[in-house]
Amino acid sequence: MKKLDEIQKYLRDKKEIYEQILSAIELGVKDNSNKILLKEVRLMDTVVDAFANREDWPGCIEKARSFFESTEDYEACQRCKTILEKIQNNK
Repeated sequence: MKKLDEIQKYLRDKKEIYEQILSAIELGVKDNSNKILLKEVRLMDTVVDAFANREDWPGCIEKARSFFESTEDYEACQRCKTILEKIQNNK
């Protein structure tokens, strides 16, 4: 049972991280920034700060979309698609 609890925590943490990434990228697109900062990202027992440059955003979004697709969160998948379109329109 402990292993199942760890897997569920990992998936919750991963979902939260992808949501943080999408929010940061949305703000970055809105502000026309060249990079985003994710402060105090937590995965299991580790907390880190992370940066992503603008050219890396589409890859981050695709990974998030893939995760959300695997968990059948189609609203989040649509959010990913919308953000990607905004990035492409701002080039």
